[in-house]
Amino acid sequence: ICVLLLVAGMETSINLVGNGILALLDHPDQLELLRHQPKLAGPAIEEILRYDTPTQFTMRVALTDTTIGDRHFHRGDGVIVLMGSADRDTEVFTEPDRLDVTRYAPIGRSPRHLGFSLGAHYCLGAPLARLEASTAIRTLLQRAPGLRLATNEPLSYQPSIIHRGLTSLPVELTPDAA
Repeated sequence: ICVLLLVAGMETSINLVGNGILALLDHPDQLELLRHQPKLAGPAIEEILRYDTPTQFTMRVALTDTTIGDRHFHRGDGVIVLMGSADRDTEVFTEPDRLDVTRYAPIGRSPRHLGFSLGAHYCLGAPLARLEASTAIRTLLQRAPGLRLATNEPLSYQPSIIHRGLTSLPVELTPDAA
């Protein structure tokens, strides 16, 4: 169990930071807002978890007969919860395809995302992952003001259907900011 917790926590935290930096670099207005208002780091992490969650889906088994929407599940049925899709639901989130680092400011303002799951399966390491990601992103933005995506380098993602994370994030500093 300890090894599982360590590996699960490391993989998702690494992907959270990588996905977050990429999302911010792809949205320079949000990057600058966060750079000038570091107190938004906490809400920004919640938004990054919603916008590009490191864990795209999870599998469960129905313990009882139940109906969700128009779909009926019998006890023992396998259920796949598409968290990455649910976090882009237009019936839950206003402009779900737009990154907005103020969406969760103050924390709890917007509907809950599924980045750490919910209920009994809520991520045990969620507080640590939030702290790691907000510290890493805030520190990188402070120390690398001219950070941008490397223009000649393609992005590649891990070959995983469950986890969404880059194999590398090629970046460079603008000459005037180096």
